Amino acid sequence: MAVGFMLLYTKLSNVLSKKALFYTVMLPFIAFFGAFGFVLYPLSNYIHPEALADSLLNTLGPRFLGPSQS
Repeated sequence: MAVGFMLLYTKLSNVLSKKALFYTVMLPFIAFFGAFGFVLYPLSNYIHPEALADSLLNTLGPRFLGPSQS
């Protein structure tokens, strides 16, 4: 993702002005963090895969639970 962003940024820097490049790069970051704060985090109880994890644990057994803490 970082290499892809770098390539896209390089292409855009050759085409856009500095001000337009700044807003073009900052807008996706602002949109993501805005969506995270106002949509994703408040709905985390609904979109968290707890039910899937519980069903996989019941299907696969406790040996797939991970390292024990004891």
